[in-house]
Amino acid sequence: MIILADIGGVDQAAHVAESVMHSILQPVDAGTVRASVSVSIGISIYPGDGTDVDTLMQHADIAMYHAKQGGRNAFRFFRPDMNAHSS
Repeated sequence: MIILADIGGVDQAAHVAESVMHSILQPVDAGTVRASVSVSIGISIYPGDGTDVDTLMQHADIAMYHAKQGGRNAFRFFRPDMNAHSS
């Protein structure tokens, strides 16, 4: 989880998500093995997506699963219509 205080808006949140993804996607050498991972990021924005931590985390989690369903190595912003597809 990353909490960004005083975020300038969705463009800045997207920029941070892209930077985090770029860093995580770099292969890591672990002895004789080169490891690569995938990343899926869900983003919720206060107060539009929730006014308490639990709701914001739940909505970010739902958005993350939508990113995974889209093929991974992606990020998604929470949208209210995602709740209908989260069960």
